[in-house]
Amino acid sequence: MLRSLVGSEMCIRDRGLGGGANVGFLRILRLGRAFRLVKMGRYSQGIRLVTNSMAKSMDALQLFCFILILVLVVFSAGEYYFERGTWVEAKGKYYRDNPITGEQEDTPSPFQSIPQSMWWCIVTLTTVGYGDMYPYSDLGKIFAAVTMLVGLVMLALPLSIIGTNFIEERNIMNAENEYDDKAMADPASLRVDLEYCLERAKLLQRAMTNLEAKMEQAKLLIEQVESQPASIGGCEELALKPDAMTVQSERQDSAEDFLSDTYSISHSQLTQLLKLQLEALACCLLEKDVWCEGGSGMTDMNPDIYKLLAPLVEGHVLS
Repeated sequence: MLRSLVGSEMCIRDRGLGGGANVGFLRILRLGRAFRLVKMGRYSQGIRLVTNSMAKSMDALQLFCFILILVLVVFSAGEYYFERGTWVEAKGKYYRDNPITGEQEDTPSPFQSIPQSMWWCIVTLTTVGYGDMYPYSDLGKIFAAVTMLVGLVMLALPLSIIGTNFIEERNIMNAENEYDDKAMADPASLRVDLEYCLERAKLLQRAMTNLEAKMEQAKLLIEQVESQPASIGGCEELALKPDAMTVQSERQDSAEDFLSDTYSISHSQLTQLLKLQLEALACCLLEKDVWCEGGSGMTDMNPDIYKLLAPLVEGHVLS
């Protein structure tokens, strides 16, 4: 289409048609060739970085434009009423008084209407300040100062959002570049890693089965203790009454229902229950040492419990 328009221009110029008609506007269309540079965006990471950042910030930009229109109308109207001056009926315009001499100026006031005041408002909100329009009165100057401060706040909000999105897009772009620069993974090493993960998963499944068995044994032992008589031969009576306990925390209060009766437990049962609990805790520590980065947690453990667990986990976890 552009070539056809340029060809038409040349045809009209060569043939002299139109009686000297001005066809210079067709030359402006040649500037359309500059838009070919936009196609470079698909090959330039910088241009794609900017466009992606602006696309992510579109919701913030829409809100900014809406607030900008409201602020523009309000502050333009306010400055217009403060700085329009006195209406001169003979000339049909507003004229301001010179702030130094107090006499009416010969030139009309630049704040003739609210739309004309919008130019001053835009220049002030962006803190450019061309100086072609400025207030005379004290109220107008105070209102202009408020306009400048509002402009600083308005510009800071969208710029911070755009900057944050720009940093996020840049991090994504850098990650993609690093991924592309990396060599292809060695199939042999990948296979070894997969086999190791599969082996560890099987061991974890086996450990969980063992842990469930120990928990079931402990549950059966507790049920056996609860069902046996309060005092039997060969058993040491273990009195668990809430009245004899000093309640120190909410956790002890929650166990009051469980400790409402008196149970008798033999020394062998108590030893077996303690052994099951220690074995279950040791199993958890072993798996935590394998799958977690923070180690087994033996260093932060109570010293008494550490002494009981040390023989079970010695040589298997990091202490």
